[in-house]
Amino acid sequence: MAGAKPGARSEAVLEVLKTNGVVVVPALQSQIEATLRVVGNGRLGPQKDPGFFAEAFAAAVAENPDIEALWVGGGDEQYEEKLRACGVEVTGW
Repeated sequence: MAGAKPGARSEAVLEVLKTNGVVVVPALQSQIEATLRVVGNGRLGPQKDPGFFAEAFAAAVAENPDIEALWVGGGDEQYEEKLRACGVEVTGW
């Protein structure tokens, strides 16, 4: 960089991307796993509306098959079954 102060870094080095709250240096971005993971958490019950989460995930994965979903928690078996049927991993407690 002509005219740069000694020790100054180029703008290309200083440029960073904020992706999902993570600072990524552009030169390293190609080395980062590109899979998006959607996470829900809490006891599986009507208050959390896991049916909506499952249906939203199923619609999203239809558009982009590289998306993953995880539900941290457990609860009513009917909700666990619905989530799993839509491809959501359920960890339980």
